[in-house]
Amino acid sequence: MHRLLEILLGLERGFLSRDGELSVRFNPAWPWQQYVGAATWNVLLIGLGLALVVLVYRLEARSRAARIFLGTVRALLVLLVIGLLNRPVITLGQSRVEPSVLAVLLDGSVSMRVKDSGDPQTPVARSAAVADTLAASDARVLNELRQTHDVRLYRFDSTIAPIESPAQATADGQSTDVAGAVRAVLQDLQGQRVAGVVVITDGRDAPARNVAETLGQIGTYAAKVFPVLVGSDKPATNLAIQGVNVQDSAFVGDVVNVRVNLRGTGYAAGHEARVRLVDKASGQVLQDADGRPAEQSVALAGEAPVDVELLFRPMQVGPMDVVVEAVPQTGEIDEEDNTRVAQVAVLDAKINVLYVDGTPRWEYRYLKNEMIRDKTVDISCLLTSADPTFRQEGDRPITRFPESLNELLDYDVILLGDVDPRQFSDFQLQLIAEFVSKLGGGFGMVSGPAYSPHAYRGTAIEPLLPVNIARVAPEPGGMTITQGFRPVLTREGARSSIFRFFGDRATNEKYIADEMPPIFWHCRGVTAKAGVGEVYTEHPTDTGPDGRRTPLLVLGRFGAGRTLFSGIDDSWRWRYYTGETIFDTYWVQQLRYLARGRKL
Repeated sequence: MHRLLEILLGLERGFLSRDGELSVRFNPAWPWQQYVGAATWNVLLIGLGLALVVLVYRLEARSRAARIFLGTVRALLVLLVIGLLNRPVITLGQSRVEPSVLAVLLDGSVSMRVKDSGDPQTPVARSAAVADTLAASDARVLNELRQTHDVRLYRFDSTIAPIESPAQATADGQSTDVAGAVRAVLQDLQGQRVAGVVVITDGRDAPARNVAETLGQIGTYAAKVFPVLVGSDKPATNLAIQGVNVQDSAFVGDVVNVRVNLRGTGYAAGHEARVRLVDKASGQVLQDADGRPAEQSVALAGEAPVDVELLFRPMQVGPMDVVVEAVPQTGEIDEEDNTRVAQVAVLDAKINVLYVDGTPRWEYRYLKNEMIRDKTVDISCLLTSADPTFRQEGDRPITRFPESLNELLDYDVILLGDVDPRQFSDFQLQLIAEFVSKLGGGFGMVSGPAYSPHAYRGTAIEPLLPVNIARVAPEPGGMTITQGFRPVLTREGARSSIFRFFGDRATNEKYIADEMPPIFWHCRGVTAKAGVGEVYTEHPTDTGPDGRRTPLLVLGRFGAGRTLFSGIDDSWRWRYYTGETIFDTYWVQQLRYLARGRKL
């Protein structure tokens, strides 16, 4: 019977056999129905149909039983047709119960790495404690919730992302936006029946923003929010190496200065932290200038960054990875930012130097003797005022200035003292310029009152210098200078290893400012070339044509090579009371700076 009705009504097979409540309603649309009503049409049609059935019944010449049967069938067909004309609609009503959705939000910010959960003796990270709790006893907590709700897991920091298991809630986000995460989840589940939102968080690193608007939007969803707090209520603490400044190359045995910017958060001012330098290859703490471990205790300045200076001596040639590490402390948010790696190219310490000067002045004598004694320097000296029979001095004596680039390639550095430029041909001066600009050689000028630097205006040497010499005038001979001075270090000079005479920074600064033997002569009228020369020391009172303090030591670059200008000629006085240590450090570090273009 059901199938017959399905065929008559055009329904798919089995429709009337489904579970549910069947109902029938009619939607007739008769002409002028709004005036006469559907019932009028139905009564009229039923009456006409039954009259037709009776008329046929009377006219038929069949037996009484046959006419009654046919009359009944015809009457039913008339009723069926009238029923169909009333546009019947069959409705199958079914009820289906779907579970409500329960959203579980897991905090994925870096503060969840803090190890302050569980046993105080062996604390675990907050994120690990959450994952362990949800996964305990074969995820009993989640499974019980899933019996009633459709549980959806999300990881959140400043954004949200669906996850399959608590283990996927990695703690690497930089901020925690709880209100924004709840709003985003409710938007994602819009149109579904939400039983509630469970937020498991430590509440740290919340972004500084007005959340009133966000909370108002959450309220429009009428969803319950269940916060679950994890971790300790103590302020989050962390040490971070924010910056490392170190020269990109150094020679074996040099003292390398590493400047570190350290910031602590969550610690009281005066809290002690420890910073050290570690050789990445060996894992060993490096040695400082005095052979002690290269490490230092630092008193933090609250939340403000502090500068730390560490020294070490590289002892092997080749690239060296130096790990700058703030020793981790218990309860830090993120231990990964406690370290930074800096690479230093450690170069061969042997430097070949060609030193040319005019007369055997004191600066020449002491510098020449010091370099001859220094095992890291091979020096060839050429004194242009000497007799032809005079045997020139040095580790590798020479008799003349090189006359080709191939000959100059025997050297890493060329130093010109107070020598008359007429002692060189124009071709030789041009060779020096090419040696520096094209071959990466180093060039330094040690000024003097007779020729250097003013006599080199208009020569191939002038462009090499890191200073302008247009305003330098020759000085009359026989001048007596009675007032000495100590050079003043610039910021770059204070950072440089050229002026690092003692391992302790305070001792070093006091010596340079108050105890270094004074010098007397300096070159007047020079100014540093803008964008080329970097001033390392200045005169304490004398000013140059540009109104700034007169530069005394200026370093620069020219093409592939490095250049230097020394505006004093009595650094030899620094040997007083200290022997060779100060004088040797000062000059060897300058020569090594100049040689780096050839050694790299």
